Amino acid sequence: MLVISYNPGYQSVLKDLKQSTRQRFLALEFNYPEKKMETEIIIHESRIDEKTACLTAVSQALTDDREMLAALSEIVSSIF
Repeated sequence: MLVISYNPGYQSVLKDLKQSTRQRFLALEFNYPEKKMETEIIIHESRIDEKTACLTAVSQALTDDREMLAALSEIVSSIF
């Protein structure tokens, strides 16, 4: 499997992909699943619970400050 990410917003009009190159790729558009389904996918694929997923994907992505992480962890614990 080969996956390539191309952002045409960074290309100028003069530097667009050549037609011969562009015809070798297929563009697919994906929508986000419903919240419940996305939660089930994350739990199944990562094999972690909702609380751990939230701490990892949200809290730790926002900050590495220990006090802020502790505060965010308390918020997550109150929800889960």
